Amino acid sequence: MKLFGKGKRWQALNYSLRSSSGQGMTEYILIIVLVAVAALVVVSKFGKQIAGMFTKSSEKIESTTKDAFGKK
Repeated sequence: MKLFGKGKRWQALNYSLRSSSGQGMTEYILIIVLVAVAALVVVSKFGKQIAGMFTKSSEKIESTTKDAFGKK
């Protein structure tokens, strides 16, 4: 009798391990992790260049708005 009970538990465990209900969530988590790692690599490699581009852009915008409103 005890063997039968263990067999049922084993079948339930085996079914839950082979079930694909959590597979979609796992795939989404892996995609998010890969995107985060890629973003970290890009920022660490090109961070200073990107910051310089934003600085230049903000300076151009600031000078354009000053010229447009007659403030210098």
